[in-house]
Order: sequence, then structure tokens, then C-alpha cells
Amino acid sequence: MQKGRIEKERGFWSGFAGKYDRFMKRLGGAYSEMYSILLKEMKPGFNVCEIACGTGLVSMEIAPLVKKLSASDISPEMIKIAGEKARAAGITNADFRVMDAYGLDYPDGSFDAAVACNVLPLLFEPKQVLSELGRVLKKGGMLIAPTFCHGEGIRSRLVSRIMGLAGFEARTRWSLEGLEKFIGDSGFEIRENKVIKATIPLLYITAVSSGN
Repeated sequence: MQKGRIEKERGFWSGFAGKYDRFMKRLGGAYSEMYSILLKEMKPGFNVCEIACGTGLVSMEIAPLVKKLSASDISPEMIKIAGEKARAAGITNADFRVMDAYGLDYPDGSFDAAVACNVLPLLFEPKQVLSELGRVLKKGGMLIAPTFCHGEGIRSRLVSRIMGLAGFEARTRWSLEGLEKFIGDSGFEIRENKVIKATIPLLYITAVSSGN
């Protein structure tokens, strides 16, 4: 299963890498509001981990505001594009690596903040990935997980299923309440949540490990 999962995810996202930025522009309004919250939480001394960074859209916003950004994605093509963007922008404090979020190659307690932007619904085992993020966070470190809630109402579920036909398969369709409960049950204490209106509502969540 593990090998099959990696091959499936890597194949899809590598094949989509060249079209990813154009697709994401359609989410401009929701992402603009998301950035306005996210960037205020970044601090100059932070070491930040970002998983599923894609082509670096969020990474390019974060990196100028923090000490170091360690960004990863399962797709080599996504990482190639993200690295090219960083070099073109003169960003030198961001490290882009091909990595599976289910087994992050970082020591325990390495980061002040971890960013998982709109990836949780796409994962086969999101709880395992949250456990990994909790492991690599420092005591009191922040989990920032803006997430589209594909199960919030009939319209969201319908749009989600149409997206699934194009390959964007939401393996978990949480409601707003369901996502909060899931993150709480995964060992995190939610400190902030805000609903951002979109075709599929986006719940912006900041949390810390309940063990920290």
C-alpha cells in the first residue's frame, strides 16, 4: 500500500505541476484572505516546516518573513518549479526537498511552526501526517492548517465530487465542525479558527500540540 500510494500521488502531482499555478489562480479571493492571516503569524526568528508545498505559492510568501523555511513535496516536478521560483526571487533561506509527509526527514522538535495548506483532505492517512508534524514541532510550536472543508453542505460536496473526476480526489470530506474535531482528536489544541468564504469553505486553523 505504501509504495502504491507514493507512486499514485507522485505521478498525479508531477503530471499536474505545469498547470498548478494557473489552476490555483481561480482561488485568488480565498487565498488572499488566507495569506493576510498566515503572514501575520510568521516571525523573523522562526524555523518553519511546510509540507505539500507544490510549486511554492505559499512558500514564496512565507520565506521573506522567517529565519528559514524547509519546504517539501512528494513530487519532484513540483519541487523543481518551487526551487526555480526561489532562485529567481533571490530567496536564499528556503530549502526545497522531495519528501513524503508520512515520514519527514527532520529531527524531533526542529520547527517553530508547521504549515499544511489544503493538503489534509487529499491524504490517505491524515492523522499519521499530523502525528509527524507534531513530532517535528518544538514545544509550543504552531500547526497552521488552512483547509477546504469538502463536506460542508450539499454544494461543497457536489463541487468536491466534480473536482474528483479531474483527479483532485478529496479522500476525506470534513464539515467545518468535523475538521476541528479531527485536529483536536489528533493531539492538537486549536487556538484560532476562521471561516473564509469560498465555493468550498476554507477553515483557517492554528493549533498547538496538546502535549506541548
